[in-house]
Amino acid sequence: MLCSWTAAEVSVDGKRLYSDRVLRESVWVSRWEAYAREGRQPVALEGHQGSIQSLAVGIDGKVFSASNDWTIKVWRGTNGSHLYTLAGHTSIVLSLAIGMNGWVYSGSSDRTIRVWCGETGGFCRRCQSKRAMWIHWLPMKPGCL
Repeated sequence: MLCSWTAAEVSVDGKRLYSDRVLRESVWVSRWEAYAREGRQPVALEGHQGSIQSLAVGIDGKVFSASNDWTIKVWRGTNGSHLYTLAGHTSIVLSLAIGMNGWVYSGSSDRTIRVWCGETGGFCRRCQSKRAMWIHWLPMKPGCL
């Protein structure tokens, strides 16, 4: 069985772990309960058409997953239901960060950083890099935005 993981994130309250999972041709986000009985299977959050590159969990419990399918999917952390999809990048979405104000920042191999409203999914702003090839990492300082 060919299986791999590339991203993981813990909920703010520490009760849930989210990880990507690739098994043959299937791709999904797994939601693991920290205090679940041994042997209990994770909840699968399915919907991406490509490998997952990054995961982020907001303070409101929403889960954000960035993918090779050029999108960011947003899930309700409590039950795993799909809320909406953020689309606009023109290549693989590689990185995610969430600001204290709830804005979501996504970095892509299209050399852009996009800013989204985490509450509504509305697009806010696009920043184009003239030097970087790909935006692999979006560090956030505590207290910033």
